[in-house]
Amino acid sequence: MVKTRDIQVLSESEQILLQRFEKIQTIEPSDAIKDIVEDYQDGVFFKDIFQIIAEDVFKILSITEWNKINYRKILNCANFLCKQGTGFWPTDRRIVYALPTIWISYCTNYRKKGYVFSLTSELRGLDRNKRCIQWCMSSQFFNSFGGYPPLKERKFEQYMFWIYGEECRKNTETIKYTVKNFQTLITLLSYTGFSYEGPCKDIRV
Repeated sequence: MVKTRDIQVLSESEQILLQRFEKIQTIEPSDAIKDIVEDYQDGVFFKDIFQIIAEDVFKILSITEWNKINYRKILNCANFLCKQGTGFWPTDRRIVYALPTIWISYCTNYRKKGYVFSLTSELRGLDRNKRCIQWCMSSQFFNSFGGYPPLKERKFEQYMFWIYGEECRKNTETIKYTVKNFQTLITLLSYTGFSYEGPCKDIRV
């Protein structure tokens, strides 16, 4: 069962994340972020979530310009994580899969055990929940569907329709719900055992 997170009870990192969502329509993003959002704005359902995750990934990879070199840098990083056993990487290698892979690994904590990239695949439930959250983010937020989902993923898909109705399939509509979209993102994190910590300061990619 997917339980909606109470946004009145947030960690310090989540409060900062909420503030970023609240300011997303009033603060001008960097040119690099504007460029990647523009490239994908006609495809993704949740442009604000896409932008927030791209901002974190760009910070992790020290990306200041959106070009083919940095496009490849993102794909290579996601590929590296999968070879290390810390990411799920489908054969269809696209940014909508790569961004969640990197973000989950370097920006989230799994069941208070540490940043995901630092954990071993032997940790109970980690691999299964990584696959679940990556599928849900890529499909439900970024409009990239990868086959018929398992039960846990289907439950979140049903939750999305319950919360948004048909509007969760219209990228022109979901931008209206900035705080609601933040709540949906942290609900997905909680549902799969993850929590947002922000870009890891001790990592060098």
